[in-house]
Amino acid sequence: MEIFLIIVLLVFVIVGIMFFKFSMFKSKLMNAFGRLGVPYHLADDIYAQRSKYINTLHAKGFTPEQIAVHIIEELDDILD
Repeated sequence: MEIFLIIVLLVFVIVGIMFFKFSMFKSKLMNAFGRLGVPYHLADDIYAQRSKYINTLHAKGFTPEQIAVHIIEELDDILD
């Protein structure tokens, strides 16, 4: 029984850490979009639509600032 409680606690802590890291990344990304002049609601929509691509860039080592610039450049190419 004690081992089960330790495993449950460990899983809870790991999930908490992962959620905290995700929320910090998204917050930094939203701030990076804001510094580029993108309104929050639009940045949030961009993240919702491109989350898989954005997370892939993040996993490859791109910083939130680099990701924001990259996404804005792609959108500029589409809108031009």
